[in-house]
Amino acid sequence: MVSCGYIHKEFRYRIDAYNLSKNNYPTTVKIDSVVNRAVSIWYKENIKIAEVDEETRELLRPFIVPDKKLDFKRNGNEYIAQYPDDFYQKSYYKVFAKKKECEEVSGKKCRKNLVPHPIQGDDFNFAIKDPDRKPSYRYESILYSEKSDGIHFYLGDDEMDIVDIKLDYYKMIPKIQCPKQLRGAEYVNTEGKVVKRNIDLPDMKLNSEDDILDIAAVLYLTRINNKEELSNRLLLIKEKYKL
Repeated sequence: MVSCGYIHKEFRYRIDAYNLSKNNYPTTVKIDSVVNRAVSIWYKENIKIAEVDEETRELLRPFIVPDKKLDFKRNGNEYIAQYPDDFYQKSYYKVFAKKKECEEVSGKKCRKNLVPHPIQGDDFNFAIKDPDRKPSYRYESILYSEKSDGIHFYLGDDEMDIVDIKLDYYKMIPKIQCPKQLRGAEYVNTEGKVVKRNIDLPDMKLNSEDDILDIAAVLYLTRINNKEELSNRLLLIKEKYKL
């Protein structure tokens, strides 16, 4: 784990060079807040890059969960799968289906891996009827959309049964909270709750916590300082992560 003590020490090291006034110096809760925001920015940007860059995919490997079996239920001519509790963003769905007629004729388990194709709400009625796009056991394809209540996989008029749904996904990175860095006062988190237990940052590959702390410093300093006063290193981070 990357400890709260290290995070706060390194963050303060980055901003101390700017001789902040007492009124502008961040509290413990503020440091946690800005570091959590920096983690979110770092994560989102690297997930985008990982789509085309093998080195970045390796960087994010500790946060990828492969082949997670999803709970699902049937509702008419669609199946609804539930997101994992620690779900952050999908990488890929794997959907397996069968047809009873196939098993009855061949005497074998006719299980196929369907290729999932996403659709947007406005495109649904067209896609579900389009011969080249509609769900098909024969052509090993299925349509899906992501909604607040889960992932919807549509069968259309094809009589097949989904038997298994798996997901490769990026899991959430827990938000840090560092009450033990705060002495002589209660730590009240962003939800208004008093907390006493530290939550550290998970171990990162290739010292990625340094990038995260640089992002956090940029986020904080650009709120109170003129942008031209930032160091070249922080400006490079700002440009890289579009801050």
